[in-house]
Amino acid sequence: MSVTLKLFNNFIVRDLIKNWGRTAITLLGIVIGVSVVVAINSANHSVLGKFRQSVDLVAGKANLEIRPVSAIFFDQSVLQDLTWLSQIGGKYTPLIKESALFPGKPGEFVQLLGVDVLADPDFISYAESNQSSGDEIQNAPGKADDPTGLLNEDPSHTVFIGDKLAKRHGLKAGSELDLIINDSLQHFVVTGVLAASGLGGAYCGDLIIIDIDSAQAALGIPGKVSQIEIIAPDKDLDAVRERLTALLPANLTVATPKQHGKQVQKMTASFEFNLNSLSFIALIVGMLLIYNTMTISIIRRRADIGTLRALGLSRWRVMLLFGLEAIAYGVIGTSIGIVCGLFLGQLALKAVSETIQYFYFQIPIDTIVLNWKVIITAFFFGTGLTVIAAVPPVIEASCVTPAEATRRSSHDLKIHRLAGKMAIAGIIFILLTAMAILQPALGNQPVYGHLATLLAMISGMLVTPLILKIILAGLSTPSGKIIGAEGKIAVRSLYGALGRTAVAVGSLMVGIAMMVCLTIMINSFRVTVQSWLDQTFKANLWLEPVARIKGNKTARLSLNTVAKLSGIANIAALEPFLELPIIYQGDPAILAAVDFNVRSQYGQLTFTSGESTKSVCSRIHNNQAIVSETFAVKRNIHKGDELIIPSPQGHLRLQVEGIFYNYTSDLGYIIIPQGLYQNTFHNDPISSCAIYLKPGANPETVRAEILRRIGANVPITIRTTGELHEEAMKIFDTTFAVVYALDMISIAVAMLVITNSLFALTLESRRDFGILRYLGASQSQLKTIVLMQAGVLGCLGNIWGLGLGFALALFLIHIVNKQSFGWTVRMSIPFDFVVQSSILLIATAIVAGLIPARLAARTIAPEVVRDE
Repeated sequence: MSVTLKLFNNFIVRDLIKNWGRTAITLLGIVIGVSVVVAINSANHSVLGKFRQSVDLVAGKANLEIRPVSAIFFDQSVLQDLTWLSQIGGKYTPLIKESALFPGKPGEFVQLLGVDVLADPDFISYAESNQSSGDEIQNAPGKADDPTGLLNEDPSHTVFIGDKLAKRHGLKAGSELDLIINDSLQHFVVTGVLAASGLGGAYCGDLIIIDIDSAQAALGIPGKVSQIEIIAPDKDLDAVRERLTALLPANLTVATPKQHGKQVQKMTASFEFNLNSLSFIALIVGMLLIYNTMTISIIRRRADIGTLRALGLSRWRVMLLFGLEAIAYGVIGTSIGIVCGLFLGQLALKAVSETIQYFYFQIPIDTIVLNWKVIITAFFFGTGLTVIAAVPPVIEASCVTPAEATRRSSHDLKIHRLAGKMAIAGIIFILLTAMAILQPALGNQPVYGHLATLLAMISGMLVTPLILKIILAGLSTPSGKIIGAEGKIAVRSLYGALGRTAVAVGSLMVGIAMMVCLTIMINSFRVTVQSWLDQTFKANLWLEPVARIKGNKTARLSLNTVAKLSGIANIAALEPFLELPIIYQGDPAILAAVDFNVRSQYGQLTFTSGESTKSVCSRIHNNQAIVSETFAVKRNIHKGDELIIPSPQGHLRLQVEGIFYNYTSDLGYIIIPQGLYQNTFHNDPISSCAIYLKPGANPETVRAEILRRIGANVPITIRTTGELHEEAMKIFDTTFAVVYALDMISIAVAMLVITNSLFALTLESRRDFGILRYLGASQSQLKTIVLMQAGVLGCLGNIWGLGLGFALALFLIHIVNKQSFGWTVRMSIPFDFVVQSSILLIATAIVAGLIPARLAARTIAPEVVRDE
């Protein structure tokens, strides 16, 4: 062992230090790949982890919850059916959960929590923060029968707030604050500040606690609650759950708090899965960098390896030496990558949390949460992939004979001989890709779609040597005629070093392919959404609560607000719209209600069948419904099928009359007639209202009149269709910001591979450069040769990457997207961007060759050729 360690120090460590530039580039590739994976996974875990933590803190010691499956709130009369729980030692308490906004900061959500302040302390732990001393008092000052003090004086306007919220806004006991709740501005007084321990730590401290009766009044939902927490004896838990399920109405469900957390996590599963899959692309390109580095390292030291083998060093010792080098790269690079990933995760958190908050659920979070599971997984994954990438070159090093090792070009000659067999293997991988494409989603996730993407990349890498062999052989003569001797020497040198050339071109190919396919996918999605907006959103004005445009899908307009629009001369029709979250067959979805008479006359929907809006809407009466494409695809629903929706009146049976395109939410919509909704759910407030104007009416004049009637103090927003489109595309760009970043990172790692390959090729060609210098070649000519090589690598990688990128775009649009979200996306290629990016990438590849070119120009002929 001591001999092996001595050899490792003399043979490996010294070389890594001597060639510190190549070592740094390789480590940087690993660092970038690992940091991206850590950043994305940490951001996802932080958001969902905080949500689960908040669920647990709000639930307290509760082990069961009663929640609605087709409503936001339900009648608290259900509490009368739970009195029997006390006979077996059980406890229960109602809760109200809703979001509120700070006026003046419309993007800042806080969680409004209505609690029964007299509930058993096992449900809720209060800990008041003494901001002057930092001490925590377990019971806030108050009457003996009111531990919070919320019932003192005017309970309808007193609240407790989280410590973090208090510090951010400079609030303390006695402070006054205003909140936007639905479409009303309400005034409150702070009666205390909760510390981060106990309930005050829920929702990252962005929490407002109010007495449940006061919450019902503030929200305009008298006699309603959003959930009931239950503490049942553990030994009777299953029996209690079964009895509750039998007693409760069909629209209520009984589950554990953890089950609720998992159900909510389902909403973001596709978003997380695709984001994590894309984050691994940078790591995969980093593997190519490791493979390239280890191959170059072994090729450059083949003579030394041959000498060691001749002196009696076994194959296994050679494998061990280079295996330790790979492990060193993996451990050091992964460790640094994890640290960088935690800092990068703070940037990723903003984009991820904004997307999740807008499309799925509100959870305020502004800092990354350290997750050891992510860190440990990233460490073993990063180190393991590094070692795996090094296996082929390490085996190659151990297999060569001493005589073969002394021949400098033996490795590249072997690649020349194996190019045909590798191409055949590539064709086999293409067939495997085709098989993966034909597979359905696995667990509602496009596992086989992403596998097809990976297999396509591998197939592209395998056929690259043969393609390069053919192309470079054909380029030799034309390059000599066009550029001169420098061009011919550059191409010949790349042809001779086919192994390194193939890795460099393949790495760039993967990076460019990901850029091209993601760009096409995003552009196609963008064009499809824009076209859908133009075709579907026909109203002139859109009335909504301020909270709704920032992602609070449960925010409501009161009927009184909408009633003020009646009688305005230039309004032709009003189309109220209501939506609420439901659980359909265990998965989240959205139930909505519209006036189909108004929709058929003024509105527009695009149906998959090609039928007109008027034709479909005219058939919808009583228990007919239409569903969005994503709802139908995910659940294999077709026209004429029957849907069963739980409701307060029992199971509501609906017949599907049409399937329409919709890109608002991937959860999927079920839209029923407004009258049916009101008769079944007895819920009048609406989510938004589309306003159709008479021909020739001025939207700005009508908007001003509406605002005058409603009043300046009512927190609503009225947007034109143009403004709505602009906001929708802004949200779209924010959602895909992380994807763009991942795309650029993959390209950056690929450029490192090119730099590394040129750097090594220059070092190995120093003998040739020395001879050229003896023959009269100038420094500028040597630079030209290296820069020509960089340009050729950039062009070939770009061309090959464009072809693969178009193929991957088809995978993403028609398979991964369809299986993930259920949307039909029309392919649209941004040719101008592709051309501009290609030119920029080729120029960047040439820039990557500047350092190797300068190294070549500094070649000292006598010193290099002396050994010959």
